[in-house]
Amino acid sequence: MTGSKFEWLSLEEFLERPPLGLESVVLSIKIPSLETIKRESSETKSRFVFETYRASPRPLGNALSHLNAAFLVQVSPCKDSEGTIIDTCRLTFGGFKNKHAIRAKNVEEFLAGKLLSVRNLYDAINLLTDTATAIIPHDDTSKNVYLSSLAVGFLFQFFNSLIDSPARINNGYSNGHTNLPLIEASQNHIQPNLLSSGKQILESGSEYRPIGEPVTKAGAAIQASGLFRLDF
Repeated sequence: MTGSKFEWLSLEEFLERPPLGLESVVLSIKIPSLETIKRESSETKSRFVFETYRASPRPLGNALSHLNAAFLVQVSPCKDSEGTIIDTCRLTFGGFKNKHAIRAKNVEEFLAGKLLSVRNLYDAINLLTDTATAIIPHDDTSKNVYLSSLAVGFLFQFFNSLIDSPARINNGYSNGHTNLPLIEASQNHIQPNLLSSGKQILESGSEYRPIGEPVTKAGAAIQASGLFRLDF
C-alpha cells in the first residue's frame, strides 16, 4: 500500500522496483499452493521436480556463493513415444552480480512443451550461455566465463538426470558411446579409486636455527585464561 493506493504485484515486479519509501508498506504476501497444482496434474501422471544448486569457496560453510540456482519443472510421459515432456519450468539464478535473482525466461519458453532429449538440452544450454553472457557485467572476463560455465553445468546436471532415452549422456559421452572402464566397474560393484597418495620428506637442521622451531604465541596464556580484553 502506498498512501491510500493498494497494489498487487508479482515477486518479479516487486524486485524490479526501487526500495519502498516511508509512505509504503507491505500488507500481505501470498504464496501459491503447490498441492492444488499437483491434484490437477495427477490425472495426466505428471510430476514436479525441484532442485537447488550452489557453488562457493566453502560449500559447507557460510561463504558467499559464486552462483546459486533453483529449478522447478513439471514433466509428464510422452503419449506418442518414449520419453519425457517438459510441461512447465522455472529456471532461477542468483549471483550474476545482480541485485536479486533472475529467471532465464527465454530458456523456459524454449523448453516448455518440448520432448526432453539430448538435442533440445544442447540447444537450451547454448541459449543459456548467450543469456548469461548478456546479463553479466563485462568487468572481469575470466570471472564471467566461470559464472557462465557454472550456470550451464547446473542446467545440464539437472535435466540430464531426467532424460529417459538411450541417448542419455553419461560420463561425458552420448549417442551410444560409453566409458568402458567405469561401466565395467559399476557392473561389478567396484568403485574406481579416485584418490591418489603422496609422500613428502622434510629435513630439519640447525643451519637456520631458530627458524622453523615452534614459538609460543604472544599473549596466548592471558587469552586462554579469559582475562584478555580487546577494545575497539
